[in-house]
Amino acid sequence: MTPAAADLLAFCRLFGMTERVSICCGDVSVAQCVTLQLLLASPTDSSSLAEQTRVTKGAVTRLVDGLSKRGWVEKSPDENDGRRSVLSLTVAGKKKARDLERLTEQTVDALLAEIPAGKRKQVIESIRLLRQAGEIGRASCRERV
Repeated sequence: MTPAAADLLAFCRLFGMTERVSICCGDVSVAQCVTLQLLLASPTDSSSLAEQTRVTKGAVTRLVDGLSKRGWVEKSPDENDGRRSVLSLTVAGKKKARDLERLTEQTVDALLAEIPAGKRKQVIESIRLLRQAGEIGRASCRERV
């Protein structure tokens, strides 16, 4: 494995572990955290949520059912398509999502604070470029399948 690949994988694993401990504390899993934050940005349907989270529709159904039982997510019929349900956050769900969003930002800020001030802009730009490259790679992978 090249040093660049090893460093990138180690970072992803490290951040994933940090996320579980620092962001998704106690009774909220990483998947629940991501789902709540996505729904805070915009209500959506199960299919779109599955695509955004890159999991199966069945996994989204189980995830949403669990969040619904906790009173954080509600389903309502789509006004334009009766076969479709729109998923949105309840008041309690919005509060939980905002709390998790704040914790996510604190975790990222603490991580960036460990980088020398003169290099932070460069690191942030590199992260943005990695994300864009990853998104392009996923899109081209879907086209080949």
